[in-house]
Amino acid sequence: MSGFEALSMVCSIMQVISFTKEVLTLCKDVYDGRPTTDRQMEENTTSIQVLLDSMRQCSVSVQQTNSDKELYAIAEKCSKAAQELQKEMQHVTKHCKPGNTIKAMIAGYKSTRHKRKITSLYNIFCQYQKTLETYILVRLCTKSDAAELQRRETFNDLSDTMKYFISQLAAGHTEMANLITRESIQTRQQIKDSENQVIQSINDAQSTAYSEAKKDRLLRSLKYASMNTRRTELKPAHKATYVSIFDSLDANKEPDGAPASSSAAAWRRFVQWLQSERRVFWIQGKPGAGKSTLMKFLLQHENTQKGVDKWSPNTLILSHFFWKPGDNLQRNFRGLLCSLTHQLLSSECSAVDHVLSELQFSGGKDNIGDWEISELESIFHSLMIHCKRSVFFLIDGLDEATEIEEILHFLDFLIGLRSVKICISCRSEDVFLEKFSKYDGFKLNDLTKDDMLQLVSAAIPESQRYPSDFLQDLRSLIVQKAEGVYLWLVLALESVKRGLRNNDEQNEIYLRLSRLPSELEKLYADMWGRLGEDTDIYEKEAARYFSLIIMNQTFFDIYSHACRCIFDFRLSTLQFMLITNDTMKANILNKSYQLPVSEIANNCVDASKIISIRTAGLLTVKDVKYDFSNLLPEELAERMRSDPSESNQYFSRRVDFIHRTLFDFFTESEIGQDILAQSQTHRVDIDLATTILCQLRIMQYHGIFAESYARVGLGSPLHYFLWLLGQIFAQDSICECHMGTTLLHAFERLFEAGLLPWDDRPEWYPLPCFDVILIGDPAFDEFIQSRVEDKGESHATCLLREFLFARSVEPSWQLIKVFKEDDHRNRSYLT
Repeated sequence: MSGFEALSMVCSIMQVISFTKEVLTLCKDVYDGRPTTDRQMEENTTSIQVLLDSMRQCSVSVQQTNSDKELYAIAEKCSKAAQELQKEMQHVTKHCKPGNTIKAMIAGYKSTRHKRKITSLYNIFCQYQKTLETYILVRLCTKSDAAELQRRETFNDLSDTMKYFISQLAAGHTEMANLITRESIQTRQQIKDSENQVIQSINDAQSTAYSEAKKDRLLRSLKYASMNTRRTELKPAHKATYVSIFDSLDANKEPDGAPASSSAAAWRRFVQWLQSERRVFWIQGKPGAGKSTLMKFLLQHENTQKGVDKWSPNTLILSHFFWKPGDNLQRNFRGLLCSLTHQLLSSECSAVDHVLSELQFSGGKDNIGDWEISELESIFHSLMIHCKRSVFFLIDGLDEATEIEEILHFLDFLIGLRSVKICISCRSEDVFLEKFSKYDGFKLNDLTKDDMLQLVSAAIPESQRYPSDFLQDLRSLIVQKAEGVYLWLVLALESVKRGLRNNDEQNEIYLRLSRLPSELEKLYADMWGRLGEDTDIYEKEAARYFSLIIMNQTFFDIYSHACRCIFDFRLSTLQFMLITNDTMKANILNKSYQLPVSEIANNCVDASKIISIRTAGLLTVKDVKYDFSNLLPEELAERMRSDPSESNQYFSRRVDFIHRTLFDFFTESEIGQDILAQSQTHRVDIDLATTILCQLRIMQYHGIFAESYARVGLGSPLHYFLWLLGQIFAQDSICECHMGTTLLHAFERLFEAGLLPWDDRPEWYPLPCFDVILIGDPAFDEFIQSRVEDKGESHATCLLREFLFARSVEPSWQLIKVFKEDDHRNRSYLT
């Protein structure tokens, strides 16, 4: 056997001895009751097996000399002893396993003889170590031999273990501790380092995933479905409108030639303000003058960012659009705070970490209703104070907001920050004149004449049918009569273009235009009057439509404010189809009636076509795309977004006034109130509640929102229906409200048949007693009392049991406010 082969054999034997002695030491510690590292025992045992295999391969070429045979004999003895150790390890493992006290004592007693075996094996390996060290010193390799081996070309081809082994021999070390200790330490350290790296990687991944989940939860809790509805539903400005705003962005000087117009000068003042240190710019305007359209234009135009960046580089632009006809969050302070905070956190990733670490309460919110106003203010104030970027706020429709005092106080806080600019748009009301007249700004309706003329010129181009001078005069007259109100301009253009298409004579077109009133109130009255001969046919139906929208908005304002409602309940084409279709309503409220999907869908399509006609264009049908991600589980939200079925069309097509000012027209003007009076022969509140109940049954039939949105929980459509029914009963006694009682019984029949979405209990679990869901609303006291008297003690007992059960648990189906009411009163008539 060559020198290298012999050294390799010796190196393997020495490592076997070293690892085995360490395992034996650990086994002795186990039996002596000292703490051990199980992982180290496993690693060393595995290493022994690998080294034994290597040692056997080296021994194949042995048995050439007596010296080699002696080395082979030592290897064989080590191998047999290591195999005996493997058997003893099984007993050690059993001894380590936890158990009861008696079994542990028995195991300890039986392990005594194994402990003696371990000690014997340890002594044997100590003898092998001494024999091998003597063999190296006397027979195998002297110091000079090792030095000679180092000089050979083949030395560099050896493993790191062999090179270190020979180097130590060349240095005069023959004790095994010096020959292999370094390799053992290196191996263990590498294993330990790798293990630590893996553990750290896993911990980092888990920490990152947990952190991202917390961030996502925080952002989702601030987002509500209608947050961007007003902005997205605004039609973009005509390509000719506002194009001159940014003409002076690169040069704040008068253009060559003629003096600038008043509108050009105003736009130039805005651009100058955008780049200056001045804080506030106020855009005033009449209703329908295009304030919101301008604000959307400014928000989306790239030159706004360029301009404000000249004031402060990399400025962040945030916006909020108030909307009076929208839901409560689109009008109140809470909606403003949530919207701006969500935008700020979405734009500044580090801000989320700041909020979660500095404001501990922020991590436990799931939706808008979980937030206190004070908490939202704390978060927003902290964000603005620590924000490293300047912020430009665009706040539209301030006159359409509720809680004006709180919002103005909030704006004072923003104005007080050095890194903030604010552009506000609203009507010229006294409260705003007092607050903002000292700042820069302009009246929009005084500045849009040139833009309107361009828009009208595009809408009424040159024609061979009419002389150019006539068309030019017609365009100027339209702009003059519009008085800066884009809504009037659009409506007037529709009438004039209709006359041009009909090839009316010039005097007829002038007559058509002269009859269009200049003020919006007169315009609406004139539009209504255009029904002409059809007025007697359509006016009562149209008045019911108008009253339905106004009543729903009025009731829903009260409800959403009390319940912090986060869903949007503008009326759908389904409800307008049902309001005059008594047969369809009766069928849907009949529990045995099978809903005809295609018939309902076709009727809804027909309703969409006739609503505008029968209301003289004062109502319009809109296709609304809702973002369900904050309201529903992701799976269900995705299904709702992609649902192509006809059933989804019932609820995605919404009916509303063509402009928010129509609400004021009908509720405040004499003409509007006279129109609404045509519906007084009907109970519009009953109409509203009935159509909602019909819609709920259809929702359940199609599985829409069944998992969460239509549950009876506080703030859901079903809960809104119950609340609305209570308002109806509160107005009349049970004797007088025959229609309300009839509707209540229809509700009961559908409920007991399982045809309405309810709570999250399993399907096999029985529904609650119907009467219990009415408890807590004083309006139903008389109804429940009469039921208890009619049905006797068994019904009262059942009702009391259900009521107490609901009080004893934390239900996901929050029963109306029910259990915060007067318990004593409820129990008195139950018993």
